[in-house]
Amino acid sequence: ICIPTDTIYALSCDATNIEAIQKIYKIKQRALDKTLPMFMSNIKMARLYANFYKKELNLADKFWPGALTLVSRIKNTHKNLPNLLKNNQKVAIRVPKNKLIQSVCQSINKPIIATSANISNQKNINSLDEIIKEFENKVNLIIKDNRELSDNCLTASTIIEFTNNEKYRILRKGVISKKELDNIS
Repeated sequence: ICIPTDTIYALSCDATNIEAIQKIYKIKQRALDKTLPMFMSNIKMARLYANFYKKELNLADKFWPGALTLVSRIKNTHKNLPNLLKNNQKVAIRVPKNKLIQSVCQSINKPIIATSANISNQKNINSLDEIIKEFENKVNLIIKDNRELSDNCLTASTIIEFTNNEKYRILRKGVISKKELDNIS
């Protein structure tokens, strides 16, 4: 499906459904070695899938729900996650500030994939008309939510990866700045 998030529109599916995940890769024309981020309903669900450093948890406490994606060490207890979502035993996780997505994750009791609704390496698509034009014949459903669109900042999430408890690198600049990240201890 194509769904509005708290940042930009996303292509989305059940994070444990390998066929649906492969379809998203095909639609986006995305290289299989680039993992897809997972959305969680809350930090409690996120902790079931990832081992977080203390500093990561501090950032999650401050910015979740919100526009921060953490590339974190995967918990070995989750064998049901497809290998496509794992990159060097890490997964990309976010808790969005979007009640619809949080409700979907809670109702299926699983994370969902949510990746920008665009073709890989092309600019983000920020209008519903463009989303419909690009994806109406490629996805099963496009969800329109005027309230979400009017509140939508149309800037992607900030993606960071920790190498240890203190050091991180920004993989993608987004809504949250390095200064804001560095202000959290």
